[in-house]
Amino acid sequence: EAALSILDSLHSTYGPKVLHNGLFPCYNVYPLKDGGHVALAAVEEHYWAEFVQTFELELGLNDRMDTSGKTEKLLRKLFTNLGTNEIKSKIGERQFCLTLVNK
Repeated sequence: EAALSILDSLHSTYGPKVLHNGLFPCYNVYPLKDGGHVALAAVEEHYWAEFVQTFELELGLNDRMDTSGKTEKLLRKLFTNLGTNEIKSKIGERQFCLTLVNK
């Protein structure tokens, strides 16, 4: 509950978006199909590259800082079609700044 309240405070639907509240798709909180959330913090190039490879996405390094909404929409679609256990299975022991928060 504590983690969820902290993550909720990072997402803003009003006011200016900055790194910590959803400006960039690489640093955002995304809902999962089972009610959980994933917090992605793959700002650094090597973390983003590992994330893209793990989820077999056709995205480049510049896409992590995309502010058009295109990359964020793609990631929201990806995560809302996956559950917590599916994410755990997919990431295994890989390290790229992705945190799961169960409902």
